[in-house]
Amino acid sequence: MKVLGILVLICWQSLAASAQHQKDVETLKQLERAWLEAEFRADTATIARLMDDAFIAVNPDRIATKREELEGIHRNITNRIKEGNLVESFELADFQVRLYDRIAIVTFLCVSKGTKKGVSFHNRRTRMYDVWQKKHGTWKALSSQVTPITR
Repeated sequence: MKVLGILVLICWQSLAASAQHQKDVETLKQLERAWLEAEFRADTATIARLMDDAFIAVNPDRIATKREELEGIHRNITNRIKEGNLVESFELADFQVRLYDRIAIVTFLCVSKGTKKGVSFHNRRTRMYDVWQKKHGTWKALSSQVTPITR
């Protein structure tokens, strides 16, 4: 009887862990979408709340701190708007979420549609790679890399 109780407890713990895993995966997908929606609105306050204080961005020409990355996002979006380069919509595809206890690596493809200098574009593809950490029950972004796909 004792063995049966232990087996039931193990099964219950496994189900609970699986449910938490799926909840974390869905939360991270929602956070990634919220980040991009905020970025296309030049809403750096929302993005700042998603970032850990020790956040770093890996850019082609440099490594950026949280402050530097937020300034760069604001500057880039402001310039895009001035130049008439607007993202009208986007879809997230090929989501991969790998959880390692309180660390998550999230990769996905962002496919966007919009206008650049008055000319419509469709299916602009960008690969995203983000590292998140769960602190005190809240996911915070630790690092990010964005790679445009030019084929």
